[in-house]
Amino acid sequence: MYNFKEIIFTLKTAALLSVICIGCSYKIGESDTGDPLVGKKMSYKFIGQPDFETFTKIDTAAFYIQIFEGRYYNDTEKQNPDLLIFHTDGFFEKALAREYDKTKQMNRNSLYGGRYQVNGNILQIEHFVPSRGGNTKYWKRLILKAQIADDKLIFRETNHSSLAVYKKLYKLP
Repeated sequence: MYNFKEIIFTLKTAALLSVICIGCSYKIGESDTGDPLVGKKMSYKFIGQPDFETFTKIDTAAFYIQIFEGRYYNDTEKQNPDLLIFHTDGFFEKALAREYDKTKQMNRNSLYGGRYQVNGNILQIEHFVPSRGGNTKYWKRLILKAQIADDKLIFRETNHSSLAVYKKLYKLP
């Protein structure tokens, strides 16, 4: 009898955790080209427009390219670093250096970027990431903080590692 009560308790707990996990993720749609789009119930928490202080800290005319310091990086990462491109309307794009197309207009409803805000020397970015690996229709909100240090952005904790550093460049290598 005691084992039966434990089993029931475990099943109830697992069901509750499943409901909580599903409640924290958002179902996404796709554009005509197959790009993931912000869903009907999804919205950004960062809604304010950048001010003068923001533009003294973040350069919207520059690219911020991932540099390889502070942790181990494999050859694939080194050959195709991440880019962050900040826009004057409070949105940012995230792309890979080799695949970035300057002529393509950013779709504000796509999930290949997000919103940003600056508080002092802290940059906060808000975006959505797949909740279970890359091939899923459910995404979760992720807010990351970076230290702004001169021409670098230092993210201490990211979605997939413990450190990521980006350096400001005006031209892609």
